[in-house]
Formats: sequence, C-alpha cells, structure tokens
Amino acid sequence: MAPKILLLFCNRESAAKDFSKFLAVGLFAHAVKELNITAELNNTTKRLQ
Repeated sequence: MAPKILLLFCNRESAAKDFSKFLAVGLFAHAVKELNITAELNNTTKRLQ
C-alpha cells in the first residue's frame, strides 16, 4: 500500500514540475510575441513619420 501512495506522490510532483515548465515556456513565448509586436509597431511609426 505504502509504495503505491509514494509512487502517486512522485508522479504528482513531476507533473507539477512539467506543468510549471510548460507555463514558463508559454509565458516566455507570449512575452516574445509581445516584444515582436511592439518592435513592429515602432518600425511602422518610424516609417510613417
């Protein structure tokens, strides 16, 4: 009984790590996209001026 509970706990811990990694990658990708959009807007406004 005890090993099963331990295994479940270990799996849950690794799942939490994977999820936080996934979240970090998602946030990073979002930030990069935002930066690209900002850079494009800056370039467009420079061209218009």
